[in-house]
Amino acid sequence: MLAEKIDTSKIIIVSFEPGGGGHTVGRVLCCLPDVYWYSHPNNGKHPWNVHFTQTDIRQRYAARNHYDRYTHKGTLPPPHDYVVDWIPDADDYYENYFLPRWQEAGGNEILEHKRIVLMSHALPEVLVEQFPESKILSIVDKPEITAEKYLVTTALFPAYLKLAWIDGENRPYGKRLKAIADLIGRDMTHRDLWAYERYGVKYKNTHQDEYRSWTHDFMQANMLKRHAFSHKNVLTTKRKDYKIIKKFLEQ
Repeated sequence: MLAEKIDTSKIIIVSFEPGGGGHTVGRVLCCLPDVYWYSHPNNGKHPWNVHFTQTDIRQRYAARNHYDRYTHKGTLPPPHDYVVDWIPDADDYYENYFLPRWQEAGGNEILEHKRIVLMSHALPEVLVEQFPESKILSIVDKPEITAEKYLVTTALFPAYLKLAWIDGENRPYGKRLKAIADLIGRDMTHRDLWAYERYGVKYKNTHQDEYRSWTHDFMQANMLKRHAFSHKNVLTTKRKDYKIIKKFLEQ
């Protein structure tokens, strides 16, 4: 469906585990002359501008390479995995939310001149169904390395998201998040949400060992899935194998 209204062959998707350095890869790709960069004060004028003193992107305070999908007309929508808890049906999301927002933000106009890089935590086996013509980079590393990075980055990202553009607060998951935030604070992070779902409280240092074990387990499982999957449009690669990545993107 997407391919009927968007030239998905000009979209590059970086598929990675939270804490896996996907936005670092994205910034490097956006240095290529034929790839669009989301130039904005919150992201940096150029993709290599990672230092900042102030930004409205809260995630950057834990992971400075993080960025958002700003364009000259608005903000491009993310792949479905970003909103799956709010809108479980992928077809519903892409038809009624992704496509209209893509068009409003000038996505197709950009694709007339540049390729676009999107970030996703979805596994490549899911992404090839949604973006069958896109080149997908599946970033892998030792699970323990990514897990430890997750604990000092994504685990500290804000978990209370409103997502007004999909009427997030009025959806069942959004209402649930609000109820939890009213109890433990609207500054709650992903690790706070994890602790609340298990113990009904905000994250405490006493949860550290269990949370670390849980993180390592899901990283191990997903890395195995990434290594096992094969597709002509998917490159399973380490984060810094840029010569291999560049060659794949030129094919």
